Amino acid sequence: MTTYLFPVGFPLGLTYEPGGDVTTANAAVRIGDDFRDMSPGEYRIWLTAFTVQNRAQLEASSAEQGITDAPVVIDALLGLGLLTTLDTEAPDLPTRLAALRLVSLGIGLGNNAEQPGDWYIGGQDLQPRARVNFDVYTVWALSHRRTIQAACAEITEDGDDPLAVARNIVDNLPVLLGAFCAYLEPAA
Repeated sequence: MTTYLFPVGFPLGLTYEPGGDVTTANAAVRIGDDFRDMSPGEYRIWLTAFTVQNRAQLEASSAEQGITDAPVVIDALLGLGLLTTLDTEAPDLPTRLAALRLVSLGIGLGNNAEQPGDWYIGGQDLQPRARVNFDVYTVWALSHRRTIQAACAEITEDGDDPLAVARNIVDNLPVLLGAFCAYLEPAA
């Protein structure tokens, strides 16, 4: 059983009031059509969730950064829908993926003749940031679909197990999110 912890929303950064105290900042995240404010510490925990895979890693990384209230903040962010958990063995995985949309960032670079099974996503410099398999690349490319589950169902061929495709996508979300080649949004 693999239970992942993922951030939901798009980071907007720290904000300071004009003429205000330079030590006083808020942070903002866009989640769907809504904007959520958070403290710099909350924002740092939320941003760190892009580069870790589970709650224990997020708590440990936060502690290394001197954040002592990470467990409380993580619970609050989960309650606000700014973090989500996905368990690849849970029977409700398809339902959970039907509530999320993968939004692609970056540039599709395709594959190459030397390793045709590896597909690459890069940045504006056209250098690879993420290497994924064909199914993950295709779901990333289909991010205009309403949900991750809809994209998974679309690429499932006759005889393929849709749940296996969904698990593959979830297992590769840390690569996509960690390289900032994608982010998660609530499904509309």
